[in-house]
Amino acid sequence: MITSPTGLVSIIGGKWTTYRKMAEDTVNEAMKIHRLGNTPSKTEHLSIHGNVKPEQVDRTNHLYVYGSDIPAIKALQDSNPRYAQKIHPDHPFTVAEVVWAARNEMAETVEDILARRVRLLFLDARAAIDSAHYVAKIIAEEKGHPEEWAQKQESEFIDLARGYLLTPYSPKVINLN
Repeated sequence: MITSPTGLVSIIGGKWTTYRKMAEDTVNEAMKIHRLGNTPSKTEHLSIHGNVKPEQVDRTNHLYVYGSDIPAIKALQDSNPRYAQKIHPDHPFTVAEVVWAARNEMAETVEDILARRVRLLFLDARAAIDSAHYVAKIIAEEKGHPEEWAQKQESEFIDLARGYLLTPYSPKVINLN
């Protein structure tokens, strides 16, 4: 945490797992610097979006990571047979998860989906490479991007993903349509 001579309190770095404590410390510092009182933070026990009680979580279903959004993802899967399709035959991740991420989680790229949302890049880089074309196509449809955008996204992701492989690999065409 850095406080400038003008009194601007900035927070630098951090991790998702400690964001709440970091935010609390930053607000406390700003309150002290600007003499705004000394009211203790009331956010420590507030539930954040997605929270569910541990006993409500079925960890045998990969959707458990979506917490309270699970019903919405299942509703997407039920709303369109295509959305229930897997993005790769060897893994449980579905088109609905790609659509959900694009619509609700500000996912903008193939990397956003395959690395940071469903984490397929880290689980199986070859499967992620094989899924890149399909995922790029879905994002392009959701975001209204042209085919050229999807091709560029696919290419950029495959270049990145090859760095996660121990041996050379060429993408396989997966036809899930």
